[in-house]
Amino acid sequence: MKKVLIRRCPVCYSIAGHVREVEIALRRHQGLDVEVIDGHMGEFTVLVNGVEVVRKDGDLPSVETVMMAIESVALPAGCIC
Repeated sequence: MKKVLIRRCPVCYSIAGHVREVEIALRRHQGLDVEVIDGHMGEFTVLVNGVEVVRKDGDLPSVETVMMAIESVALPAGCIC
């Protein structure tokens, strides 16, 4: 199972709304354990199994971009998820 951690700005309404959209999309997929935590001001970062795969750099990445980044991460060796 892939552990997905989303770190988000604790006060940005636009990021909060985007995180909700991403979280809804991710929770539809089996094999993903999704957690959202507060990060730094202005932050939107996605980690899979502890490795950063997406970071806000100007505009917020689309839901599709986030999904593709997560799907590109291989499962840990020996995982029979």
